Amino acid sequence: MAGETLLTFDEMLAALPDNSSQLISPLDMRDIVIALSNDIGFVSEENPFTIPIVSGVPVSILGQMPTPVLVTNRWVLDGNNQLTPDWAGVTINPGTSRLLRVQCQMAVDKVGAGDDVYEFNITVGGVIAGRTITLTLGALPVFVSLNLDIVYDQSVAAPIDVVVTGIGTIDNLDVTDLSLMLIGAAI
Repeated sequence: MAGETLLTFDEMLAALPDNSSQLISPLDMRDIVIALSNDIGFVSEENPFTIPIVSGVPVSILGQMPTPVLVTNRWVLDGNNQLTPDWAGVTINPGTSRLLRVQCQMAVDKVGAGDDVYEFNITVGGVIAGRTITLTLGALPVFVSLNLDIVYDQSVAAPIDVVVTGIGTIDNLDVTDLSLMLIGAAI
């Protein structure tokens, strides 16, 4: 599709014709259908991989996935395995925001002896967003769950990533399973 425009709910309501004049525009109706649809992205990685930790430096977890599987209807993985919106030719006016829910679950364990502290975050455009999850990890696998609800500006299309920072450690982390889901909806 080409030529459509992503609309907010208020814009869709204003654009709904009563068709009493029999002048409904097909493009206006397609705008409403496109704008009402949820943008959904789901990435999973079932092959184990290692995250190389640099003490005090956030490291992309998604960027380390060796064989990510993506199921989507408006999101793509960029060259760094970060998720960015892809509306395939739909016009996105400046300031067009949607409510976005990001959920990430992964099973991780620390490489090396002892216990160390790690911080997990979701980033939007390289900036930490939401709550930091701080965990002390050892050799036993731990399930990590990150959640973020934000108002996301589709016109900026800032990439979504998940990062981990080793606090005073360079011991790597092994990830045995990871899934990330994005759900965006008109507001």
